[in-house]
Amino acid sequence: MMMTLYRKWNRPGTRVPSAILILWLLAVTAVNAQGTGDAYLDALETEARAITHLENAERLDTSGGTRSEAVMERKYVTPGLTMEEFERELDQRFGGTSMIYQRLSDEAKQSIYNDYQDDNRISVIRRNVAFSL
Repeated sequence: MMMTLYRKWNRPGTRVPSAILILWLLAVTAVNAQGTGDAYLDALETEARAITHLENAERLDTSGGTRSEAVMERKYVTPGLTMEEFERELDQRFGGTSMIYQRLSDEAKQSIYNDYQDDNRISVIRRNVAFSL
């Protein structure tokens, strides 16, 4: 339909109407683009509205279990884990790091696990995972 209008108005001597048509189409497109929302941002706003007070927020239980406060604050991975436990903890507590870690070769995973045994800071583990890609 738009091409038909364009051909009809794009005859010699009718350049001004075709320019007006193009400007009108650009304006309509710009107005429609402003009206569409971003689904991700909408989800974040909905989640933020649900947690209006601290009473609604879930708290980490630091009293039970064997993890120290530093581990619960997500600065460290629990020390002394087997490789399977290490991978499970990455998956449960550090999903983004785990997702990248799962793409690595077995040799790279073993190297990262060996480094974890010397230094269990998550920042070091994340750096090693990123550099192993």
